[in-house]
Amino acid sequence: MTATADIDKVQTAKTGVRSIFEIAARADRVAVFVTRLGLIVVLLWIGGLKVFKYEAVSIVPLVANSALMSFFYADPDHYKAHMNPEGTLVPANIQWHEKNHTYTFAYALGAAINFQHEG
Repeated sequence: MTATADIDKVQTAKTGVRSIFEIAARADRVAVFVTRLGLIVVLLWIGGLKVFKYEAVSIVPLVANSALMSFFYADPDHYKAHMNPEGTLVPANIQWHEKNHTYTFAYALGAAINFQHEG
């Protein structure tokens, strides 16, 4: 091979690498958009689940045992006696959770999650 052929190969390789970097640079905006869209979907999903009583009850131990959040509940100390078994809703427990503000807190938490926005 001649020196000119070697130079042409190097130039072709540089052009190929440059085009890959150019494509990656243009894909940056798409990647940011897809990431933001994914975050929105996840936040809406999680926040939306808080509307259902089954999901609202699942956060009771977290809130009741939290020094920063337990004051939201009327009676955070006795939640264990009113936890529903997995997959069932006991009417007496639902009434207790309504009096204890479990569902109100879950709705507020779901709204807070759904209304978060990037500054």
